[in-house]
Amino acid sequence: SKKLRKNIDYIKEKYCYVNDDDTNKKELQTKIIKLPDGSEIKLDKEMDLCPEILFHPEMINKTVGGIANTFCSSVSDIDHYIGQKFEWNDLIIAGGSSLFNGFIDRIKLEIGRYYGGKYKNRMKIIEVNNLATSIEKLKANGFWVYGTDMNGENYTNIKYDDKTVLVIGNEGSGMSKLIKDKCDFIISIPMIGKVNSLNASVAAGIVIFEVVRQRK
Repeated sequence: SKKLRKNIDYIKEKYCYVNDDDTNKKELQTKIIKLPDGSEIKLDKEMDLCPEILFHPEMINKTVGGIANTFCSSVSDIDHYIGQKFEWNDLIIAGGSSLFNGFIDRIKLEIGRYYGGKYKNRMKIIEVNNLATSIEKLKANGFWVYGTDMNGENYTNIKYDDKTVLVIGNEGSGMSKLIKDKCDFIISIPMIGKVNSLNASVAAGIVIFEVVRQRK
């Protein structure tokens, strides 16, 4: 239900975090959380165990590789399939799970382990504390900000300036009014049939491809 999803998103975005190292567990303090609907819930180990499943899916008896291993093996396959050396500057990480507190440091650590530290410092990932303030700073430095929303203009009809910022809305609730008001343009990916929205990372990939295509 929408109510349940809203509560889950609230817990995930406000309280869950990724441990900086799976061998260095933090001492957790039990929290009594008041949810948007007024109900209360107790959280302790769930705050870091839930995100840890991204890196260790065997915790819930899944045999697939963790996010870091899947990511690195996919990158390793690129050289073979496209016939040229992969450039780390072309790499973009997107999606709601990448917004967990601590995710950036952990994914860098895991990738460094996978490659023996060879690529750890070549990934340019920036984590900001306040999205609205960051958008204002980017606009002051000449960037145009494009936000994705279901009711925007067709993304292919827009000409993207060289200094471009893309803001990808949440799959369910989209962007907040504050963030939407700070965007210069609101763009949308046309949907067909009964599908009314895409996964955030998929939407990001589609729009980024269009930005790159226009610049070739």
